Amino acid sequence: MTLNKSLKNFYHITCFVLLYFTIFSHPKSIIELTKNPVSISSIPYLVFMSQLFFFLKECANNSFKLNLKSNYKLLLIIIALFLSQTIGLFNAYLNNKSIFNYTSLEATYYLTSVSAYILLLFNNKENYHFLHKANIVQIIIFLLILFTFILNAKQISYGAADVKIKLELLNFEKIYTANSNGLGRISVILALFFLIISISKNKLNYYIFIIATFFGGITFTYEGKFNTLILVVLVIYIISNTNYKNKIFFFIFFLFLSLVIYFSNYHYQKKKILADTKNQISKLNNFKYNTTRIINTNVIGDSEILDLIRTHPNYQYFEYFIENKFTNKINNYSTGRLNKFIYFFLYNKNFILGTGPMSDRAITNINNYKVNNDSASAITYTYLTSGFLGLILLFYFYYYLIKIFFIAKIEKNQFSKIYIKSLILLIFTRALIENSFTVWGIDFCVLLLSIISIKYYSNKVNQNNS
Repeated sequence: MTLNKSLKNFYHITCFVLLYFTIFSHPKSIIELTKNPVSISSIPYLVFMSQLFFFLKECANNSFKLNLKSNYKLLLIIIALFLSQTIGLFNAYLNNKSIFNYTSLEATYYLTSVSAYILLLFNNKENYHFLHKANIVQIIIFLLILFTFILNAKQISYGAADVKIKLELLNFEKIYTANSNGLGRISVILALFFLIISISKNKLNYYIFIIATFFGGITFTYEGKFNTLILVVLVIYIISNTNYKNKIFFFIFFLFLSLVIYFSNYHYQKKKILADTKNQISKLNNFKYNTTRIINTNVIGDSEILDLIRTHPNYQYFEYFIENKFTNKINNYSTGRLNKFIYFFLYNKNFILGTGPMSDRAITNINNYKVNNDSASAITYTYLTSGFLGLILLFYFYYYLIKIFFIAKIEKNQFSKIYIKSLILLIFTRALIENSFTVWGIDFCVLLLSIISIKYYSNKVNQNNS
């Protein structure tokens, strides 16, 4: 019995690891995979089927009862949220074939991946050993991904790293843009993790603290001003929950070393560009734009999306608001997000049920707008993918997140609690200006595992106190 349980846990951890790497894979249909099954893109389908088997087996054994006061509530909310995206995809199939034809492949692939991950956590909802291992394995995966990208990057600049990686065994080949695939976000998580480790004892571990500042510097490099600000706020939150007397000193020390790494990279990259005489001017101009990523207010392609807004029949109702100087300042500071929100609000014709996953890309593609074509907000993305039905579920999920963050109490493992709550706060705030956890990706995996973990720890403390 023990051996079987160990093998089962090993299998679940293997599925957990493999699903993480499919985040970076090409979406493929089952029909495509029958022609070439040796592909990393087949993993979500295989994991989904196997985890569905474990779920149905548990149902057949009548080994659980749905209890809305337990972790089931979270999982049911998540299932309902992504089920609403499935309804949106079906609505697109019935009423908007142009969007369905553009998104159906990616939408099916991502929904399968989401379902596989939810089932994986559902099947291990009370398995502390799995949750504990999953949190540690998650950090190892992030370290592996981050250094693989950095060491294999053809070009690294502020905000982007073009990388081409090929593994023949898994038919895994793709050119990545680091910022859009989460390197900055991974760096934030790693910075928080090593910061927690460095302060978890009575005395600060300076070696691990310096490692934390290294990832802080990478975050400053890859991320924009809002995500950098989130890191700074979370560092303050973590340090303020310690018993150290010199809290301000530790914060300034962290910020200083992170900026040293940031500017060291800046001068190194600039020196490399100046040493290369080929296309030096264009490379240097692009570098100058990206090096001000933390403070810049320039918007690539914003004039194009503004033209699309102005040509919309209902533009007259928004003209004063859009052309207002104060509104323009907000739009520039948010790097064009405000105009994006208005654009998607005007051009979304399926506001009740939406049109399924990735439909923000489809709507921009139909209008021949291909620059910065994501909706840049979990709220906007949910409005496009699952309409008002999805928004109701999303706001309820927000309420649930806030409730967990402020009410969940963990007396033991205090630093584990701070770290997990920091991750929840990180993803929650990122969702204001990114699609974040509403799509299959790193944010979704980190957030769901964090909530499951903190709920488990809270339940354990409550059981010990009763």
